[in-house]
Amino acid sequence: MSASREIGYTALINRLARDLRPVRRLWSVRKRLGLWVALEAAIVLAIATQIGRANFAAAIASHDAIAPLIWLIVSVGAAGLALRGSVPDREAPFPELTMLGVGLAVGSIALMLGGSDQAPGVNDWLRDGATSAAQVVAWGALPGIALFIAMRRGVVLYPGRAGALAGIAALCCGVAIDRLVAQSSGAPCPNGWLLILAATVTPAAAWAGRVWLDPSDVWRADDRVAATSRSQAAWFERPKPYAAALAAATAMLIFALRATHDNFASAPDFDLAINRYQQSLASFQPNVPSESVATVLTAYIEHGMPSYMWDFGPKGFKLVGGRLEDLPDGTPASFTWFRKDGTGVMCLFRAASGFNPPPARHDTRDGMFFYRYRGFSVCLINPGNYGNFISVIVAPLPLDQFEQMVLAAR
Repeated sequence: MSASREIGYTALINRLARDLRPVRRLWSVRKRLGLWVALEAAIVLAIATQIGRANFAAAIASHDAIAPLIWLIVSVGAAGLALRGSVPDREAPFPELTMLGVGLAVGSIALMLGGSDQAPGVNDWLRDGATSAAQVVAWGALPGIALFIAMRRGVVLYPGRAGALAGIAALCCGVAIDRLVAQSSGAPCPNGWLLILAATVTPAAAWAGRVWLDPSDVWRADDRVAATSRSQAAWFERPKPYAAALAAATAMLIFALRATHDNFASAPDFDLAINRYQQSLASFQPNVPSESVATVLTAYIEHGMPSYMWDFGPKGFKLVGGRLEDLPDGTPASFTWFRKDGTGVMCLFRAASGFNPPPARHDTRDGMFFYRYRGFSVCLINPGNYGNFISVIVAPLPLDQFEQMVLAAR
């Protein structure tokens, strides 16, 4: 039956009445949606255990959590419309689909407002973006498969539309979790890659809906299962593609959780810079002339440090001063402290035997590595032509804003 024609439900019921047989009771849309939301919450809770309660609480409290919240709300709305599509005559009307579209538009605006206007190189964009996009898919795969299984128990008269709605719900869930995780660890998926995912996941989900949710195919499959084994448990009555997809989605989720945990592996240089940042908020005592950036740089050069200096004055940060120290292992290091209102920027330079960037998820911009770590944005760079030195810059700013500031201060 064409989805473009009005369905005559009375005629349809009369035609299908001969196929009626006892089945397990179908849970209400509200109950199934509640279980789906519980699955989302369980995934978020699992993430909280991987990144730590303090980091998770900081991510939730941040104003940057608004965008993930919008996408979570949109995902729940799309899931509700998808589940209603499995009940004849309760398919989503045009006004509700319009509201979903408005929600997607608002969520997209929230992402664009938080996006960086600095364009990375093509290679960086492809490499880092592909990794981020894979994690978005991993976060949303299990909720998406769960929706398909829940819808298959009903009668989906518009399987393509229901499949597309399930794909949208899963993708929105993945985007929300990705942005939430990025508040504390790694870099968010670039907006361009999110457009690519939307352009591929939604049509693919619609196609999967046509293949797996068509009611006539579902009934024929159920008849074959019932004829071969009436005694099998309900789990084994699921078609093999669902079992394989569920296993694959679970494996992807576990892999993404482990990768998130690995992002919080210890990074001593990051810890050093962040600890000095936190100490400097209370007190910072320069031990070199600090009247200007030039005088601090001169003092550093006289003590064998690189002739390389960051200046965040154009962004409103005032130079407090610089310090030269020897770390506990005797390594020479410099700490330069900038303040602005209740926040600041700490710049660490230290000698190093080599340059080994942490493998955690990050952005790469012009040879600089940008991370989220312990709720801070971090820039790691190995300045060329200055021997074995590394520079670490930390600030409690959103990653996109931090990247723009550092790139402008080169």
